[in-house]
Parts: sequence; C-alpha cells; structure tokens
Amino acid sequence: MEDITKELAKKIMLAKHERTVWEAGRAASRAQGATALNPYSPTSSDYSIWADGYEAERGLKTAAVWFEDDETRKP
Repeated sequence: MEDITKELAKKIMLAKHERTVWEAGRAASRAQGATALNPYSPTSSDYSIWADGYEAERGLKTAAVWFEDDETRKP
C-alpha cells in the first residue's frame, strides 16, 4: 500500500509541475505575445508543455478542460 501511495504522490507532483509549466506558457503569451520565447530546452518535456500553454492562449490549440467535480461534467 505504501508503494502505491508513493507512486500516486509522484504522479500528483508531476501533474502540478506540468500545470505550472503550461500556465507559464499561457502567461507568456498574454504578456509578450508573439515575441515570447520558450525558456526550456527543446529536448525537455517541459518545452512542449510550455508551447501547448502558449498556443492554447493564442487560440492556436484548444485548451484542456479542467473539472473540479462531477457536477461540472453533467450536460
């Protein structure tokens, strides 16, 4: 059980990190527009996550939908 808990904690921390990087891309798009530069190395996974956030804010890509609870999923 402890191994499962540790693995879940790692996944939660990774998701939080990815969300932070994605939001940074969005913020850069709002603040700097087309002149924004991706601060991550092109060989890192953060590079594409940042770019996804940037493109979502610019309207070039559909942003992910985040649900807080099951009520928001109902039509």
